[in-house]
Amino acid sequence: MDLADSGEGQPHQFVAVRDMRRLGDGRILVVDEGVDEIRLYSSSGRFIGGAGRTGEGPGEFAMPISAQPFRGDSIAVWDFWLRRLTVLDSALEVGRVSRLPSPDLHSIEGEHILGVFRDTLDVQHPQVLPLSR
Repeated sequence: MDLADSGEGQPHQFVAVRDMRRLGDGRILVVDEGVDEIRLYSSSGRFIGGAGRTGEGPGEFAMPISAQPFRGDSIAVWDFWLRRLTVLDSALEVGRVSRLPSPDLHSIEGEHILGVFRDTLDVQHPQVLPLSR
């Protein structure tokens, strides 16, 4: 499927796609680093919604490079530049945000860094606590 051809307008125009995956329910998740946005499409390519813009506040990104399913129907987004993990809920609203405490983990990309949030919002390295838990 070509998401650029499945609809019209800005949601179907892409600048620098860093990650794209089909979720378990068939929806398609896209990380467009070029516009610092996470987009969600139906299994047929219809635009459902988006989240993010350039910045450093909650719901903003500087270099989003990876997104994947998280607990329940949430989505975890890794921002490489900010060293930050953002969890979006099913409506693509910000649920939780946490920066990585250790600068030596800054160079690890994508799924390798997405760890598990504890209640205190600490992020653990995935070799210790894998995301799939």
